[in-house]
Amino acid sequence: MPVLTPPPDRPTAEVIARALEVDGVYVQSSLEEQVGSRQESRIEDAVAATPYPVKVAVVRSHAGADAGAVLAQLHRVALRDLTVDPAVYLGVDLVAGSLTARQFDITTPAGQAIAVASDRAPGDVGRQLVIATTLLADSRAQQAYDRLLEVTETPVRSAPAQPPADPAPQPAPSGFDLPAVLITLVVLTAALVSARWSRQRAGE
Repeated sequence: MPVLTPPPDRPTAEVIARALEVDGVYVQSSLEEQVGSRQESRIEDAVAATPYPVKVAVVRSHAGADAGAVLAQLHRVALRDLTVDPAVYLGVDLVAGSLTARQFDITTPAGQAIAVASDRAPGDVGRQLVIATTLLADSRAQQAYDRLLEVTETPVRSAPAQPPADPAPQPAPSGFDLPAVLITLVVLTAALVSARWSRQRAGE
């Protein structure tokens, strides 16, 4: 009876979990173009320097499982007979070109590190992993995330524009004095009335 073996590039969760126990990083061979060897070395160094357990699994999910479900499965395998195994798992969403994370029995700024990495290297999961793990190793994830919020935060809406004020009264053109004109008209009118009255008396 033939022995059924999985395809060479479809490792089981048990194989991946054992590899993660060595240096905390596993990159599936068919995805090495996503994460180069130099990037993998930098990720391994950052994972080793992180003050809490971090495991990075770059694997291709199958049967429609998303990256988060794959990480959860790896954690269940790693538990074995343990009831608690604090760890942070980082994986990749190949469709979205971004990272994903799952935390178990521990609280870390992994989500903040992923957000910063996605902003700095959109679509490049290799660079994103380097950035995210380095931020976690240096304990700078929260600080970097706060700066990101300051830059991308929606500006406060300015106060609505006030309606334009009524235009101020404009001064009369130079040499044109309104009161003087009125006085002149009154004087001329009085003179005309006086002259007319004089002519009427002279004709009587």
